[in-house]
Amino acid sequence: ASQHRQSVKAVVAHNVSSNLAESRLRHIDAPVLFIVGREHNAAKQESRRALSKLGGASQLQLVNETRRAIRQAVAM
Repeated sequence: ASQHRQSVKAVVAHNVSSNLAESRLRHIDAPVLFIVGREHNAAKQESRRALSKLGGASQLQLVNETRRAIRQAVAM
């Protein structure tokens, strides 16, 4: 997404790693939806850290079933 900035309208991220957050997210202009399972504490921390580096319409969505949530987000 960071290499195709003008064509990317939104990004859906599941269990973001700190490497991705640190190296690439600052180059993404599109809104990012972080989808994280409620019980995944490390992923929640990483996603919150990444979210703090982004502005605008980016958000964190905590879900019980991450696979279903990802399918729904992609279908939008």
